[in-house]
Amino acid sequence: MSKNQVIRNTVLKWLPNPILPVYTVTLFSSAFLVFLVQPMIGKMILPLYGGTSSVWNTCLFFFQGTLLLGYMYAHYSSRWLGSRRQALLHIPLMSVVFLVLPFFVSPDQPPAPEMNPVLVLLVDLAVVVGLPFFVVASSSPLLQRWFSQTTHPAAADPYFLYAASNAGSILALLAYPFLAEPLWTLWQQASLWRWGYGGLVLLTALCALLLWRHPVGTVPGTRAAPPPPAGNGARKPTTKERLIWLFAAFVPSSLMLGVTAHITTNIAAVPLLWVLPLVLYLLTFVLVFARRRLIPAGFIGRVVPLAALVTGVFIFMRIRGTDWLIIPLHLLLFFILALLCHAELARRRPDARYLTDFYLWMSLGGVSGGIFNAVIAPLLFPRLMEYPLAIVLACLLLPDLSTVNRPANRRLDWLMPLGLAALAVAMFTVIHTLDWQGESNGFALLFAPLALLGWLARRRPLRFGLSLAVILAAVGYFVEISEGQVLYASRNFFGLKRIVLDEAGGIRRLAHGTTLHGAEYTDPADRRIPLAYYHPSGPIGDVFRGLMAENLRPAVGAVGLGVGSVAAYMAPAQSAVFYEIDPEVIRIARDPRYFHFLADCRGEVTVIQGDGRLALAAAPDHHYGLLVMDAFSSDAIPVHLLTREALDQYRRKLRPDGLLAFHVSNRYVDLSRLLANLAAEADLVCLSRIDTDSTPAGKEESHWVVLGRASAVTRRLRREMFWRELLPQPRVPVWTDHYSNILSIIK
Repeated sequence: MSKNQVIRNTVLKWLPNPILPVYTVTLFSSAFLVFLVQPMIGKMILPLYGGTSSVWNTCLFFFQGTLLLGYMYAHYSSRWLGSRRQALLHIPLMSVVFLVLPFFVSPDQPPAPEMNPVLVLLVDLAVVVGLPFFVVASSSPLLQRWFSQTTHPAAADPYFLYAASNAGSILALLAYPFLAEPLWTLWQQASLWRWGYGGLVLLTALCALLLWRHPVGTVPGTRAAPPPPAGNGARKPTTKERLIWLFAAFVPSSLMLGVTAHITTNIAAVPLLWVLPLVLYLLTFVLVFARRRLIPAGFIGRVVPLAALVTGVFIFMRIRGTDWLIIPLHLLLFFILALLCHAELARRRPDARYLTDFYLWMSLGGVSGGIFNAVIAPLLFPRLMEYPLAIVLACLLLPDLSTVNRPANRRLDWLMPLGLAALAVAMFTVIHTLDWQGESNGFALLFAPLALLGWLARRRPLRFGLSLAVILAAVGYFVEISEGQVLYASRNFFGLKRIVLDEAGGIRRLAHGTTLHGAEYTDPADRRIPLAYYHPSGPIGDVFRGLMAENLRPAVGAVGLGVGSVAAYMAPAQSAVFYEIDPEVIRIARDPRYFHFLADCRGEVTVIQGDGRLALAAAPDHHYGLLVMDAFSSDAIPVHLLTREALDQYRRKLRPDGLLAFHVSNRYVDLSRLLANLAAEADLVCLSRIDTDSTPAGKEESHWVVLGRASAVTRRLRREMFWRELLPQPRVPVWTDHYSNILSIIK
């Protein structure tokens, strides 16, 4: 050995190996950019397509699909070219993408109304952000593959780098609403993302350089590489193993969407609450793919049965005032089940030679879970059944703790759930005989024996999973028959709708999750009286009385139909136009079997299907004397309806003396502060009234805000009806189509 080689080896022995830090930072950065671009482009596209849940769902589907394409590219390019030659392709591709940045979407070019908005949105996303997202999304499997071809001692099992990748995803997910959104406009965010992408190109090029300079071999003075995952060896994965990868990725993906929909629809639509399930989902990857075992072996399998039995009950039951106890229970169950599934993925990971194949099937499972929840489940189930179904499927991945596997024991896997079903039928017969529907005695009589027998089945995954399915079905049925008479239930892309009859109060109610969309008396003599948030003694009743007192009968526009309560205020020859995005709500409001406000209206009524802001753009200028904006009471905030540009549009559609009435009842955010600043900027009067009186029966507490120029009506509201003027709030920024900050208005 020459003197120079001795010196070189001595230096290499004492210098830290640069490969692992560089690859870790690069993977962390790529994941950070992936999860930063998703909410950013979603906010850019939102005003263009109406700001509905369908926009977010379509964006999510696009990102999942593009992520799958990125993983396919990583898999096949590495297999065909080899890692070193593939690096020569990937770096120039990343450099070309940098030239087309920053991406941006102009809010002044909405899609043509006759075109399919989903298809147009997918095309727009592909054109604007498709290539950058595709390239960055491919980084995780690609860089791990490159790392496995280096001389680093851990190269034989590079999956721990996936933990660093998901840590970057979590940080981006939390940084966007708490840092990026409050500080920068969308254009500034896009510019910063461009420079972040430029830094990623340089880091990736450094990774490629290390790959070329440190080919597979050994570095003097380093430890031997650890063996590949136990049990898998270096053999090629079988079809069965690939299907298990797909299943173990499908279940937590479906479970994440299911628990998010359940919490935000049926418990509390708290702003930013959707972030928590996604953070927990990513955290499970960090835990199971870490270099050191952070969760004791067998711990998850022992905890899951108890958590599933306890929390599963609260999928269907809701105890008033316990939201902040039940939500953590659901999140804890989701976290444990996702940990169970992802731990199975980590345990079954193949040799590093098949790394990209593993991630490809895992991505396919994640996409399949998204498609199932967003597209297939609404067509199959009239209720939100995909959440309990995913819980049952996750339990099938529990470890088998039984010591006996005789044919008789396997038959018991099926016979015991059948016996539980027979027992449930018997319990329902007893409950009906004792007239205990809806009582705690009836629930205890049903649940206690079923839960005990289900617990005894916990050692066998199939037996426990099927038993849990029977228990959840029985509890769900008990709760449904206990809630009163459900006249109608349906589900479409926009959610679950139910019409419930309150026989004691003589009232029909339309509910969307926990949100009341309207109510009507069943007595024909009283059914013209608007109820809920539209009661004549409430704030909106003040507005219509003020108009009548000034002898005004203006044309009325209403964004949000509900059951059509505004129509009850129309006088003969007066017109009202409703803008409603959900076709099922329109059909229900028009059905005289349930509600009569539209049918009994004394004036002229028109209903236009579509997003309020987009559909309102086609209305004549200076046409309406009153615009009623009731799209905010569901606790989910359509930001695009509360921006400076939106207010400019509303004012163009109003007469000079016209009024804007916003229904801003909300448990978690104070929209009145935002409206006060919008009004001050536009030199408008801003009046507010909070009505806490919920009598008579059928009336609901409500909060309304009115904007308009100083007029006889606004003076009457202040003088005679006790509305108070809202002053500007210096700490609340004005929202625009390019900037919003939900944190600034949280109560």
